[in-house]
Amino acid sequence: MYASRSDRELVLNIIDSDFGQIAKVIAQGIIRSDGLQLPGIIEYVQRTVKPAETNMSEIKCGLLKLLQHNLLTFKPVASLPKKRKVERTTETTSNACYYIDISEVLYRIHFPRFINQAKKKFGDAGEIIMEEILVNGRIRMDESVEVMAYRLAECRQKKESNEDASSIPERELRDCREAVNFKFVEMAKNRYISRVHPVKMVLNQQESKSIDSLAEKPSNRGNHAKQVGSNNMIRPEISTESLGDEHGIAVRVKKEKKVSRGSNLPVELMMLLESQEMSMNEAAEEAEYDVASNPFAKKRSRLSKRARLPKHGTKPHEAHTESDTNGLQSTNTEMDEKSLVWRCGTDQLLRELRHDAFVRFAMENVNHVAGVIVSAMLSYSMSHERESNEPTSFPMTAREIYKVDEVKQALPKEIKDTWRLLLNYLAVMVRDKSGMLTRVAAEKADATTTQGGDGGQYVVHMKNITDYLKQATMHAYIQDKFGVQSARIVRLILEKRQLEQKSIGELALLPLNEARRRLYDLYRDKLIHLQEIPKRSDHNPVHTMYTWSVNTFHIERVIRERVQDSICKLRSRRDFIAKENKELIARSSQLVEENDLEKFDKLSQGLDRLDRSILQLDENLMLYRDF
Repeated sequence: MYASRSDRELVLNIIDSDFGQIAKVIAQGIIRSDGLQLPGIIEYVQRTVKPAETNMSEIKCGLLKLLQHNLLTFKPVASLPKKRKVERTTETTSNACYYIDISEVLYRIHFPRFINQAKKKFGDAGEIIMEEILVNGRIRMDESVEVMAYRLAECRQKKESNEDASSIPERELRDCREAVNFKFVEMAKNRYISRVHPVKMVLNQQESKSIDSLAEKPSNRGNHAKQVGSNNMIRPEISTESLGDEHGIAVRVKKEKKVSRGSNLPVELMMLLESQEMSMNEAAEEAEYDVASNPFAKKRSRLSKRARLPKHGTKPHEAHTESDTNGLQSTNTEMDEKSLVWRCGTDQLLRELRHDAFVRFAMENVNHVAGVIVSAMLSYSMSHERESNEPTSFPMTAREIYKVDEVKQALPKEIKDTWRLLLNYLAVMVRDKSGMLTRVAAEKADATTTQGGDGGQYVVHMKNITDYLKQATMHAYIQDKFGVQSARIVRLILEKRQLEQKSIGELALLPLNEARRRLYDLYRDKLIHLQEIPKRSDHNPVHTMYTWSVNTFHIERVIRERVQDSICKLRSRRDFIAKENKELIARSSQLVEENDLEKFDKLSQGLDRLDRSILQLDENLMLYRDF
């Protein structure tokens, strides 16, 4: 992914403040080179930082931190083939090439919103689980459940007694442990957290063929059949031991004889099916001791020895081959649910933040009832959405909207015909200038019921709302920087697509000189474009039309880059103020003098003001980058 200047500066600022200087230098080298292998990373860090200030272990530790927090992506790259003198064969090794995931780094600005979203839906336990995952990047349930249960017990005691938790009984810890386990499963079902799948370092078929061709070029003695097979395809896998020997970084992979195709089933459904299969196996094991005493049990045991059904996510013929070859290794390859690695489900969290923004927009643009209608339609569409930026919601009829309890409670009680009132609300929202609602199907009458028609099908047009919000933000930005008249000029050009200078002055009710000055101010900042339309082949200026147009994509990119620059400056300012006053912050609980208390209050107010500014800019950044 291409990173602009503002992207690079903000990414490096975030990594520097969260992981330190070494991690920042590693990220800087990877971004500049558009991908680096471990020897290149070590060489760049040692060349940039003084050799006396860093060593190999610090570089590897910084790289592992970035991997742990999902900020790095890597793929296998082929190295040159090596020859063995004894066997006279060529071997091909694969190394990992690392890349910085710009989007994952910028998601770290949204972490306060992610924690607030988890708390709003799952309570204190959801907040603690989300915070633990975001702090550690990736966690295992069996390793983190005790810490999360203890924190939940502390939170409960503070709420009940308003004092610090001194001692927590074992019964309270047991209850908190069960609550954490339950909420963890619920968050996995709602896709707030997602599973991290094992990594397979496998080269592509084209890359392996190119390696074979490189290996065959030096040997022209006619013994290719002994060195490399005719239809050989090299699929090297990097295990934990090989990576530890070569680079010192352990990447845990699962060795398999055959690479099966990926499953199209959702992770939650696969987990449910696996749990059901495990419970069935446990029930079968418990019934084994009755085989000798019960004659019917012998028949059941003979039936249980028949061929099993295919595994989930595999095809039948693949399942039979796997059952024959890997029958003895099935117990080793099955992973326990508690030992799985989990990370934050950013897609679902961004989807819900996007939906909340649309509900607020409907409430501000129409009224509270419209916001409830949009919320009900988006909640119904949540299970059908697969991407975090779907253009429209899933279709929903007016009769289905009317049956939602929240919609019934939001409609005014003093009006008797609430069904007709709901249809009027839907018609108003369809005719709104933002296009928040779209009618996709006409009304269908059902002769079997006495309720009449279904009112037609409606969808929430999320792309229209996003474009409308972007246009409103763009209008506010131009108005703040260039004035009301310049914003009016841009709005007119957007409505008419292309306009001449004379027409702009007449429509904007501005003198010709004033319109010309404002147009060239906007042109200087590259917010509008000038296009020449010659009427003759000699391009004579007298016979040439000069029209002005607006490139919305360019303006959105300019606004996004300036928002990122502002966030980077505010974060740097906040870090500088906190570093200058770290002694005052360290002894904040021991302040007694009035002068020190005033200084601390002033410092707290300044830091809070910077935090609020960063959150406000973060909302604009989500609009232009994630929505």
